[in-house]
Amino acid sequence: MKDNFNNKIEEVMSTAMKNIRSLIDVDIVIGKPIATTASVTIIPLTKATVGFVSGGGEYYSELKEIKKETEYPFAGGSGAGLNLQPIGFLIIDGKEVSLIKIDAKSAVEKLIEAVPEVAKFLSETFGKKK
Repeated sequence: MKDNFNNKIEEVMSTAMKNIRSLIDVDIVIGKPIATTASVTIIPLTKATVGFVSGGGEYYSELKEIKKETEYPFAGGSGAGLNLQPIGFLIIDGKEVSLIKIDAKSAVEKLIEAVPEVAKFLSETFGKKK
């Protein structure tokens, strides 16, 4: 009876993990490269945090006495949470690679603050080439 219980718990956990894997892939953490017309490639970087819980158990049922079953019914469940947070941009211009970080402030605030830095970098890099 204990082995059957463990198999049911493993099945609940396995199904949940398969579904979590379908939510997140490498393109979420290291974004798809964005190529500009000026031969600059920008790669967004994101931090992914995943939380997972799973459990189950057998419970007593009055039907067991009626049906003369040898096992109690099984109940199980699982849940997951996913948090994505932008952390920066990798900028590749052919000569060098630089990282523009986004700190712990809200992602939108930091993204807005990063725009002038990206614009300055692009103008310094490509403004000299005339």
